[in-house]
Amino acid sequence: MAGLIRDVGLPAGRINLIGYSMGAFVADRVAAGLHDLGGVNRIVALDPAAPRSGLNKRGHTVAAPVFLGRDSAYAIAFHGVNRHSPFSAATSADDTVRVDNVGATDDERHAGVLDVFTTMVERNNGGSADAVSGVFSLARIKDGTMPGWRKDLIGV
Repeated sequence: MAGLIRDVGLPAGRINLIGYSMGAFVADRVAAGLHDLGGVNRIVALDPAAPRSGLNKRGHTVAAPVFLGRDSAYAIAFHGVNRHSPFSAATSADDTVRVDNVGATDDERHAGVLDVFTTMVERNNGGSADAVSGVFSLARIKDGTMPGWRKDLIGV
C-alpha cells in the first residue's frame, strides 16, 4: 500500500487510516512504509491485533511489535481488552480508549469494539450524535481537535 501511495503521488501527510483487528496492524505497517515522507496523518485502530512472532522464555506467545503513534501525526486506539488485541498494540497509539461492557467473551468484546465505533460514526453522520459520539467523530480525529485528555486516567 505504501508503494501505491508513492506511485500515485499522494502526500503521505494527508493519508488517514482506519483498521480493525489485523487491519490496524496493516495501517501501522503502511505508516511505517511512509516513514521517510513523514508518516501518515491519522490512524484509528479498532481493537488492534498483531501476528504472533514467537515465544518468550516462559513459552508464552509474543506478538509482533506495533508502533501506531510512531509514524503518524496522531493515532488513537479503541481497545476491547481481549485475547485478540495485545495491550501493547493498543497502547502504542498516542491515545487509547478502553471499551468495556460490549460482550462476555473475547470474541464478543473484539467485535463489540467495531460495533461501538460504527455506531458512533453512524450517529455523527446522521446528525444524532450524543456526547460521546461527538468527541470521537472522524472529523475531530482527522482535524486534531480532540479534547485535552487527562493522561493515564481510568474512568468509571
